[in-house]
Amino acid sequence: METIIANWEKRNLGVTCEELTVTSDDLLESVLLASEELTAQYQIIKVPSGRTDLLFELQKHGFTFIESNIHFTKKLTRNTLPKPFSSLQEKVEYRSITEKEYEPFLDIIRNNSIFTTDKVALDPHFSPKHSANRYYYWAKDVLSSDGQGYVVSMNKKDIGFFILRKHSESLYESFLAGVYPEHSKSNMGFAVLSSPIVEAFKRGGRIIETGTSSNNTASLRLHLALGYELQSINYVLVRHINLR
Repeated sequence: METIIANWEKRNLGVTCEELTVTSDDLLESVLLASEELTAQYQIIKVPSGRTDLLFELQKHGFTFIESNIHFTKKLTRNTLPKPFSSLQEKVEYRSITEKEYEPFLDIIRNNSIFTTDKVALDPHFSPKHSANRYYYWAKDVLSSDGQGYVVSMNKKDIGFFILRKHSESLYESFLAGVYPEHSKSNMGFAVLSSPIVEAFKRGGRIIETGTSSNNTASLRLHLALGYELQSINYVLVRHINLR
């Protein structure tokens, strides 16, 4: 069990925040005690799937289940995309963005309703605007450290983006991907999830990892269709103190 003081959320969301991450071996009594020691305005507890004892008890103590975080991995090979995605990918283009393009790139994330299914966007104490601001700063931090941003296009039109992180010579992470709102109802959304797979393999990666929210069923289906394998699920519960 670990408690993190998430100071960055004061910048992102305007509130103090603490995150308590629970392991499958933590005792119920210990977790409840740790939860009552949280003092931040926005409190998050992440619980491994299967610990329904914690799921029930924490909700009796003012926490609300809001999503499950789902972690995927995929092995990278020459024929890494399953059919029919391999043929569709031939119509996809993507380009890396330069440092000079970072701010316009980030402004698209901040000023558009790209992310509408995560725990912040759906929380009545926040809004999709809070979520967009959070992703703006989160992406900005990653781009300034170990991430690379890409713009994805089809039929000569920019349809979305992805940010790829390199954790080691063999391990890459599809950190963030999104479809621009004007293309959200098209059938081109697969390209922002398939292109990180292609790029990670080109760079010599052997495994790519990513995650998504259980609230985003379209993303869940597409990750599985692209050959990702489910590795873990964590319940996410939140509690708000002195928030209007």
